[in-house]
Amino acid sequence: DRRVMLQYLLYLLAAPAALWLATYFLPLLLVTLKPVPNLKTKYGAEWALVTGGSSGIGRAIVNSLAMQKLNIVIVAIDDDLLKSTMAELKSQFPNQEFRSVGCYFSPGGDYLEKVVKACDDIDVQLIFNNAGYIVTSFYHASSQTAQMNNLECNLTAPCKITLHFLQKMREKSLKGAFVYTSSVSGVSSPFAPLISAPSAACSPRCASDLTLSRGRF
Repeated sequence: DRRVMLQYLLYLLAAPAALWLATYFLPLLLVTLKPVPNLKTKYGAEWALVTGGSSGIGRAIVNSLAMQKLNIVIVAIDDDLLKSTMAELKSQFPNQEFRSVGCYFSPGGDYLEKVVKACDDIDVQLIFNNAGYIVTSFYHASSQTAQMNNLECNLTAPCKITLHFLQKMREKSLKGAFVYTSSVSGVSSPFAPLISAPSAACSPRCASDLTLSRGRF
């Protein structure tokens, strides 16, 4: 009868919402229930590198890695926050080593040379490309300098750092992992095109393509 048909229609209309809820919450539930892997043991690693590691998500990553007894290279803006972060970590984890690389991810900058020099005598097997920021305006309403700095930080710098350490790991046949902090802006963001495009490019596409090109390592 009409009541039954209406009921079926309501079920049909509710199906997309139910599907969305399932696809959103089930991965969160799985991540919550799944134990956090010990990266030091899994990859036989002694050193990790985290860009943007002096604050926010990067600092949280650094803390988690330090809890797994990893030594860490922190790449961040050379300011008082980086200095205080280093002091706190050395005090909290006195048996581990922490190195800092103060720099800016800007076009033509020497940040890669600084990173390479700081890591020249160690094997870095865990690379967290986390640094990034957003220029909130329409593309035409901001300066070219601001947008190119944004592009360098969000895309070019992670690519350069990834290539350097990937080549080093291949030379020594070391296992390792590359992790990219992304953003929901990677879906679409008309107010920040140079964070949405790099976010979409670096994660998860870059990571998945690296896996296919390099193989399991």
